Amino acid sequence: MSSKPKRSPVYTQDRDGKAIVLVPLANHAQPAKLFPEDLELLSSSGLGMAWTFNPAGNGTPYVRAYAKVQGKLVTVARLILGVGRGRRVQYRDGDRLNLRRDNLVATQGYAKGKTVIPCPTENRCEDFGQLSEVAPMHGYPCRSQPDFNADDLCR
Repeated sequence: MSSKPKRSPVYTQDRDGKAIVLVPLANHAQPAKLFPEDLELLSSSGLGMAWTFNPAGNGTPYVRAYAKVQGKLVTVARLILGVGRGRRVQYRDGDRLNLRRDNLVATQGYAKGKTVIPCPTENRCEDFGQLSEVAPMHGYPCRSQPDFNADDLCR
């Protein structure tokens, strides 16, 4: 039985002399690139090193890896920025292999282009039907918050 050669990150510098890490991808000729401190943070949080470049539900490929804590493939750029549901990650240069923090921007909105329904700006019962799974933008509770209580909206 033969084993596949291990893909190891390569520590190097970019054109500007900044330290970066090139992480080989399982199914792509080009590696992902990111800052060493981000790779260390990801590794210490349990992210595996078997990275891939594949679609994340909408047909657009992203750099993804297996997260032991979540038990599933996750998008690495979202982990680097700490972005959850209701936020979109955009790449300044359009290169989804460039995971350098200075290339990633988090904005409001769903990642797959869904319309964002903001949380209510007034604490009214009729707003309950308008709540969405996005993070609160106005400080009122949303279903995505662990301490969400619908009764709080109707007092």
